[in-house]
Amino acid sequence: MSEAINEDWLVLHRRAARGEDLTSEERAVYEAGLTRRHQEEVLDNDLADLAAARIQVAALEKEQSELKAQRDFLRCVLN
Repeated sequence: MSEAINEDWLVLHRRAARGEDLTSEERAVYEAGLTRRHQEEVLDNDLADLAAARIQVAALEKEQSELKAQRDFLRCVLN
């Protein structure tokens, strides 16, 4: 990934990590960059660590989803 493209992707990544809504075009660019990063990633062959990481990612994704739902609820209540 070129440095300029990487910087643009990092901006989208930070926004997505903060729970900001991305436009459909931004979401597509973000997802493509994420896929590219996953393909370039080199992991060692320790499957136990990989399994543990996957479990942790799943738990964090669930937590993020719950927090987004809570945020949306609070926005409705406060508006």
